[in-house]
Amino acid sequence: MRTAHTRKAYHSHGRMVEGFIVSSSIAPTRLRPPRWTFPVLLLALPLVGVLLFVFPPWTQSQATILIHPLSVEKHDLLHLTATVAPIDASQSQARRLSATSIAPQISVQATGVVQQQASVARGVLTFYNSASFPQTVAEGLIFTVGQGIQIVTDQAVTIPPGTPAQASSVSVPAHVLQGGVPGNIGPLTIHSLCSECGGIAIAVKNLKPFSGGQDAQTFTVVAQTDLDNVARVQEGELVNQSHIVLLRQLHQGEQLGSPIHCAEHLTSEPVVGAKATQASIEVTEACTALAYDPLDIGHRAALLFHSQVQRSLDAHLALARPISTYIQLPIVETDPATLSISVSVSGRWVYQMSQAAQSRLIRQLEGLSYEQALAQLTTAPGVQTASIEGIGGNDLLPRDPAQFTVQVVLP
Repeated sequence: MRTAHTRKAYHSHGRMVEGFIVSSSIAPTRLRPPRWTFPVLLLALPLVGVLLFVFPPWTQSQATILIHPLSVEKHDLLHLTATVAPIDASQSQARRLSATSIAPQISVQATGVVQQQASVARGVLTFYNSASFPQTVAEGLIFTVGQGIQIVTDQAVTIPPGTPAQASSVSVPAHVLQGGVPGNIGPLTIHSLCSECGGIAIAVKNLKPFSGGQDAQTFTVVAQTDLDNVARVQEGELVNQSHIVLLRQLHQGEQLGSPIHCAEHLTSEPVVGAKATQASIEVTEACTALAYDPLDIGHRAALLFHSQVQRSLDAHLALARPISTYIQLPIVETDPATLSISVSVSGRWVYQMSQAAQSRLIRQLEGLSYEQALAQLTTAPGVQTASIEGIGGNDLLPRDPAQFTVQVVLP
């Protein structure tokens, strides 16, 4: 290679050329490799081929195995009870609540009407016998006094023998045939020999007055409808008040069972049937209900359902998420101390693949083609479906377990 410099004349140990300095470059000497290099390369080539076969660089991408495990969904309808006196773990604790509401007294007009017929007067007649032998007075013997008032004996009677100085006597009940006040005769209204008796020396007297005779009359009394009308107006408000009191008695989380039983009690002054123009009426509403804890019911239903299902499933199946519970209405009160509660329950059990099982599965997939790996996955225990990400359809799976990721996709 030549280099041109500024034109100049000078002397040096080299040769001088007028006008130009000419220099020349010398090519370096080429080194030859040692004789032993080629045999070593020939020996290394097979080893490199084996390594490339065992660890091919084109399969070293990360492989993600997505596994959808086998799952079983179960449903049932369980019938549980909540009672005030539980005797086993399947029964929930219930509480009996009560509330009473009283309305202020209300004064109302009495509306009952009574038409009372005339009643007859009653009393006693005494018969005297002065004869020395017994004599009989018949039943139904009629005596007329005053303004045609007729008095009749109610039974037959035999009078023992007496003497003129000391007559024997017997008393019998009697009543006035006509109803009304006129039948209330005074004492000794009847005081004479008894010509009606048909005997000898028989006398008759009423020593005491007759009583109970009343004329027919119409008057007002307290009627049951008077109480019912007041109760009909106040019942709704009283039930609402009692319901509020019951709700205030609930503990946190509790609910009232159904139905709520309410009993109505009515009082009046004066009482029903008494003669009056006005009455003071009071209405009382007493309500009772059972309180239960829906969370406790759901918890017991879930435990019972899990125990029943787990006994019938494969040991590798485990609950995937908490059991779903739903309390169905209506809640039936089977007796005053017990509620019958129906609970709809459901749950899903999923095949559990342990870390050891996943490691075994990875070892079975190492170095397989995409199609071979999928076929292997579909026959693996507990696998419903599976897929592989990160590997092309014509690629081989890694041979290094560290380049595998297993993801279990829960339903």
